[in-house]
Amino acid sequence: MKSLGIGLIGTGYMGKCHALAWNAVAPTFGDVARPRLVHLGEANEALARSKAAELGFARASGDWRRVVEDPEVDLVSITTPNQFHAEMAIAALTAGKHVWCEKPMATSLADATAMLEAAEASGKVAALGYNYIQNPATRHMRRLIADGAIGTVNHVRVEMDEDFMADAAAPFGWKSEAASGYGALDDFAVHPLSLLTVLVGPLASAVVDMPKPYAERPLPSGGSRAVPTSCSAFKAARPAACWSIARPGAARAGSPSRSSAPRARCSTTRSG
Repeated sequence: MKSLGIGLIGTGYMGKCHALAWNAVAPTFGDVARPRLVHLGEANEALARSKAAELGFARASGDWRRVVEDPEVDLVSITTPNQFHAEMAIAALTAGKHVWCEKPMATSLADATAMLEAAEASGKVAALGYNYIQNPATRHMRRLIADGAIGTVNHVRVEMDEDFMADAAAPFGWKSEAASGYGALDDFAVHPLSLLTVLVGPLASAVVDMPKPYAERPLPSGGSRAVPTSCSAFKAARPAACWSIARPGAARAGSPSRSSAPRARCSTTRSG
């Protein structure tokens, strides 16, 4: 079996997760050839070299295009901020590489559509980081539903709790930038959406409400800045179906309990 040559673009939290995952392939699956960590791309040469040494990549570049162009790279992991996903994924697919792109797929429908078209034209594997749908428990639930083990599905409720931005004192970061997308809607809601799609099928329409528990965030240099992205209350419907995600008021700073953290609640009804 040929060993895959891996390229990684972006080395933040999810970039490190991808690198660790690629290193874990051989010991986890046993009969799969160990992937080769070939080329790492970052925002500048110094950071790229530092991260390549830390994560075990053979080469490093301060230009992500060098990763895509590398003939030894078979697959590109894209873990950059959301607004860069489309350009990088399309370039990698056009260059004949497989792509593993972190969620959210893109920050606009037009970009997502272009990515889909590039993937279909390439004939390569294009995967998104919807990690929950690969969980064995999720696959088992899907089999039970498909086999009719629980009867006709007429209601599904999904709740997702996240508190890493629950602190009002947390500084303004790239996830708060308008260019990053729609805040909690695409950062969190894509996970319940992916689960619902796998378990009960795609949704036909959506209605969205997007409040802002924190309209401003402090700046590290002092002062504050208005936050253009939103936490979200999200409702989506299909014929004879309805589901919703709600993120109620802000959690109290310094209170990490489940009851006080912003949370996502999802519910759905579906006819047989």
